[in-house]
Amino acid sequence: MSITLHLDPDVENDLTLLAQERGLSLSEYLLEVVDREATRAKVSSMSGEEKAQAFLKWADSFPDLPLLSDEAISRDNLYPDRW
Repeated sequence: MSITLHLDPDVENDLTLLAQERGLSLSEYLLEVVDREATRAKVSSMSGEEKAQAFLKWADSFPDLPLLSDEAISRDNLYPDRW
């Protein structure tokens, strides 16, 4: 679907700067904003159970990584210059 937007020049400049900060073109940035807002609208209409299931699905999408050893997270190793 294509949509034509007639933006105020100041708004267009502001949005272009925001897009550049993220390393995106203006159209890529606007697609990202629209997608984010559509997702928010969808989530706000979900029940608590549906939100919980969506969260668990999202959490399960991350790879299983090995746990850090006690030595790796010891204070001596986290702050070697203080001990």
